[in-house]
Amino acid sequence: MNIYDYIDEYGIYSFSEKEFNEVDSAIFSFLSYADFSNIFEGEKMTIQEIGRKHIGLHSKKENNVIAVREGNRILKYLKDTKRYRNCLIYNHKYEGTEDIQFGVIAIEYQKNEIYVSFEGTDELISGWKENLFLSYKFPTKSHLKAISYLNRNYTFSNKKIIVGGHSKGGNLAIVAGAYANFFVRKKIKKVYNFDGPGLLEKEYYGKAFQKILPKYIHIIPD
Repeated sequence: MNIYDYIDEYGIYSFSEKEFNEVDSAIFSFLSYADFSNIFEGEKMTIQEIGRKHIGLHSKKENNVIAVREGNRILKYLKDTKRYRNCLIYNHKYEGTEDIQFGVIAIEYQKNEIYVSFEGTDELISGWKENLFLSYKFPTKSHLKAISYLNRNYTFSNKKIIVGGHSKGGNLAIVAGAYANFFVRKKIKKVYNFDGPGLLEKEYYGKAFQKILPKYIHIIPD
């Protein structure tokens, strides 16, 4: 069974009928790769609204990065399912320059239950350069952006949070979850890293990561 088989089988159930699980987390971690340019007008939009608008804007564009193509495909696949169509997406942020490639969305899949999905590397050279930085540098510019994002949006929120991402996005999820302020960390239920790099030795054994280690799930494909 792959992700699309799962959506076909379980898309008919709401999250109250079949609770959120690790496959849903993988789906949401890939959703942040989708091309959301020129999509958001208001503060919040459902996956169905975004998916329908996305078809009109981006259906003829073919991205050369596999992860971005899959993000676009997943968005279209989810948009009319009972399980996902009414999930709200908001707090979208994307920054792509010569120095940084950073993307993130918040997905409210149930009332006061948020999945923060950090995007992995897309087509920008800055993103691929930052992948190399992860092997010897901490923190990177994207690390600081990820931490700031959680602190800015969820310090005074009453919502429970799951943080996740694929590839570089998984690494950002670890760092954001570990180094967010105390009020945010209290609200984090789990941190998912899908096939992404871990931390440097100093940070791995540091107090910040050890505090969230019981909530940390690292999934690597067979």
